Parts: sequence; C-alpha cells; structure tokens
Amino acid sequence: MAKIIQSINEKVLEKTVQRCRERNIIIPTFAQQKDPTTIPTKIKDRLKNVGLWDVDPANLYRITWKNEPVERGGGFNDGNWIEFPPELTGVDARVVGLVGKWFPTGSHKVGAGFGCLVPRLVSGQFDPTTQKAVWPSTGNYCRGGAFDCALLACTAVAILPEEMSAERFDWLRSIGAEVIATPGCESNVKEVYDKCWEIRRTRPDCVIFNQFEEFGNAIWHYHVTGSIIDEIFRRIVAQPPPAVTNDVAQPPLAVEPQQGVAQPPSAVQPSRGRPGHTEPSRGRLGHTPGAAGPHAKGRPCGTPALGCE
Repeated sequence: MAKIIQSINEKVLEKTVQRCRERNIIIPTFAQQKDPTTIPTKIKDRLKNVGLWDVDPANLYRITWKNEPVERGGGFNDGNWIEFPPELTGVDARVVGLVGKWFPTGSHKVGAGFGCLVPRLVSGQFDPTTQKAVWPSTGNYCRGGAFDCALLACTAVAILPEEMSAERFDWLRSIGAEVIATPGCESNVKEVYDKCWEIRRTRPDCVIFNQFEEFGNAIWHYHVTGSIIDEIFRRIVAQPPPAVTNDVAQPPLAVEPQQGVAQPPSAVQPSRGRPGHTEPSRGRLGHTPGAAGPHAKGRPCGTPALGCE
C-alpha cells in the first residue's frame, strides 16, 4: 500500500520545527480538520480574534468544511451546504452542493494545498529555509497554496494565466508570493505546465506541487471532504424531501444564516422564498466561482477549465 510519507529527513525536519517555534506555528492534523470538535480550546479561543482571511497560523485550523459562516472570530459548525430545488434542476433527485466560501481565501483549494505541502514539511522532504513551493493553477489552487505558505512561513511561487483578474494577482503579491503570469486564460492549461517544466530545469531550489500528481491532495480530500459529504448525505436521507407549496420549495434542513456578512460578487446569495437556503451565483449549475478577495470587483474568475483550478 502506498504511503503519503515514504521517509523522514531528520536534519531538514529539525530546521522546520525550529522555524515553526519561532513563528508560533502549530500544524493541525487531517483528523482535526475533519472534526473540529477535537481542536484544542486554546486554538479556538485564539480564533475568536482572527479574521477568516487573516495571514495568521491559527487559520490553519480553519482549513475545514465546518467553519461558522462569519468573516471574523467564527467557530465551527456541522458544515455549509445548499440544496438545489427540482424547480431549478429539472429532476426529482435531490441535488446538494458543498459551500467552499467559508474556507480562508473563499475556496476549498487551501485544503488541497495543505494536503500537498504539509506531509513534506513534517517529514523533512521540503525545506522552508531554502526551498520554494511552486503552485501551478488557473487560479484558486495557487491562491490556496500561497496562503498556506504564508501561514507556514514558506516561500510561494504562483503560476496562473495572465488573463485572470487583476485582483487575484494583487492579492497574491500582497501575501508575499512570487507571481508568474503565463499566456492566455483559464483554457490555457498547457502553458502553465510548460512553465513548470522550465522551472524544473532551471531552478533547483523550487519544488513543484502539482495537485494532479500529489498523493496528499487525494488523501486530504478522502478524509476531510469525503467525510463531510457522507455526514450531509446521512442527514438528508433521514429527512423527507422538501415540500412544495405554491411552486416554492420549503427548506428541508437548517442551514447556517449568512446575514450581515459582506458577500463577494461570486458568493452564493440568499435564496428568494427559501429562508435559510442559498442559491448559486449566475453561471454553471452547481458551481460557485471563487472570488479574488473579500470585496472583489469585475468578472468572476476561478471557473475550472480542463480540470485545472
């Protein structure tokens, strides 16, 4: 059976531990991200004064699907999701989607990045004092990786197409990432990976974290994303489908309210006629594009293209 950690480099690990001590970094386990009730009280108390997007190592514990839907000082809940009514989907099957807005950066890709980077950090296979983490992406994955690096005191290199939003580039630079713009837009995935091959040949200090070949990405999703899907499924099947009255579906589930919170243009908006529920922003059914920041302007971006996000 394949293992996520094949070996441990004690010398590099010693340097990583020293850096974490200097920066007051405590790295959560996948189990804690899966079940935030296991997070120590001192961490939860610290988070009461930390914003969701703050570059604070405590936000490593908010890399979970179970964040309270508030922008600052939030705790944890049982998950955030939306159910699409049959009037919208056109099918009798109950269609449910997870909401990733309440991760730091507004996208669950911070989890994918965490799953790729942290196993190498804790095994000494990545040296934060000498190496740089390269995040190839069409948008959200490189944002997630760069944010993880900022929290873990690592240097990030973000690669994304030049036609992504200006807000996205500005935000990446604001947290200290080196930014490389490749030709084209979301569809130009090949150009992103052409740059990776160039870096691999010319920059030995760089380590490329390709989300499609990193075992840690799949493992993180298996434990953290897979578990919340199972939990929500079990809650939903235990309840009858939503009743329909005057062509308006009634909410079958209690969903955390999102009132009083600034909503990025790409965020889910309150559903008309369905208290407690949310609907997707305009675009592809079931997809909520990621925002470049808490108050991003301009066209939504981050829509996956050719499997790269």
